[in-house]
Amino acid sequence: MNAKRILALLLSMALLITMIACAKEEPETTAPATATQEWTETEELTTEEAPATTAKAPTVTTVPPVTLKPSVDYGKWDYYTPVLKNNLTIEQVNALPIANYTMSAEQLRDLCWDFMAFQMNVAWKVNYSYASNEGGKWLTYKTGTVYGGMPYSSSTFNNIYQFLYYYDSETSTLDVSALRKNSVASSLKDKGQTDLVAVQVGNQCSASSLWGWARVSNAISWGGTSNIMPRNGAIILGDALAAYHKQNYSNVQDYHKSGIATKDILTGAGEPAVYEGYKLLQKADGLAYYNKGGHVMMVHHVDVDKQLVYVQDQTVRRSDEGGAFVAAYRSFDFSYLYKNGYIPFTIPEFVGKDPVETGMCSFGYEGSEVTVDQLLAHGISSNYMISDVTVKVLNGEEIVKEYFYTTTVNGALFGAQTENKETVCLRSGTASRNLGATETQYSALAGQGYTVRMDVRISTGEVFTVYQGTLV
Repeated sequence: MNAKRILALLLSMALLITMIACAKEEPETTAPATATQEWTETEELTTEEAPATTAKAPTVTTVPPVTLKPSVDYGKWDYYTPVLKNNLTIEQVNALPIANYTMSAEQLRDLCWDFMAFQMNVAWKVNYSYASNEGGKWLTYKTGTVYGGMPYSSSTFNNIYQFLYYYDSETSTLDVSALRKNSVASSLKDKGQTDLVAVQVGNQCSASSLWGWARVSNAISWGGTSNIMPRNGAIILGDALAAYHKQNYSNVQDYHKSGIATKDILTGAGEPAVYEGYKLLQKADGLAYYNKGGHVMMVHHVDVDKQLVYVQDQTVRRSDEGGAFVAAYRSFDFSYLYKNGYIPFTIPEFVGKDPVETGMCSFGYEGSEVTVDQLLAHGISSNYMISDVTVKVLNGEEIVKEYFYTTTVNGALFGAQTENKETVCLRSGTASRNLGATETQYSALAGQGYTVRMDVRISTGEVFTVYQGTLV
């Protein structure tokens, strides 16, 4: 099995993380004067097996393209969002192209950057005030205030599609009321979770950037900042730095578990070797550090003469009222990055080390009639990360019930590894986005001649109808 396939087997680890590392970061000299507060996150991995699958070729749902892109002022740096003043729509996100092997490296880089930018720049307000606790610090979200970027949550791994499911693009309002009372919230409340909103639609640095890279790549398999390394698909920039890491850390599987701080790696390699790597950074490359917690940022460009790297950065900045603006465009000098242990890296698809694959997705059952047990037990498989699953129960064209599952929320779908694939199964979780989709609820709809249709979105943005049949 080649290296890419081995890495592809680990893709689901990103979906299983319930606490992603994204630690305190010292304020840099080029940041705004207002204090920035970030918090340490920990990682907890969950694995749940699903049955291996075989299925016929699915159909693909296509979306007409529109010419809308993130309205970010890239000529202005060192500021915090909200930047996107117009309301974000699903059409804008769907207008991003689907990656393919004919695209140039520049096109692939633009695609990854733009998808992360959507997650960072959506402007929103709430219809119900709420507060969340992050690392002992309370973040409050109040009606009437516009916030920028998806809500910050250290414990989940969502992307913009999950957010938009609860977002009214006409009013730029996030439906907090629905989020607080659905089955995900009930499950989390039972576990003592304080943040019932952001945990369902929020993300942080690791999630925001990884979903950006996953628009293109299925060769990367890290879940948090503690394992962004060559064995998981990261290509360290700078020959001397890469060689030093290979010689001394090639057997390390996780910086956290091995008690390693990346700043010690950079010190060992030496400043000239690391600076050479910084000079090679291009658009959509990454910078990551780890030291009992970590942070990762996506690069826009480098000013070699001034030794400055410009990035988009999913972070937390508390306002005077306690709210959080969670996205920033900032510049860092080489010295700051070096002292704090930021390793420069790229991904295989950007540099011709691994071609972009055509996205595929399938369901492990093919019959024209399906029982509730068959619907819930068979696996949904893809060669890319699975974003979400929508199950519609139909009476002709009329939607009787619609259930929305996400692979990235506590209590919802969890991934499992099968040969060269990522697999989830509806029974592996109890949560959906429409007040639950339990076996009992499906059973109540069975035997009435209803059609059930399952649509799956993968990280490339493609939506596959993987099953349609009569629920018996």
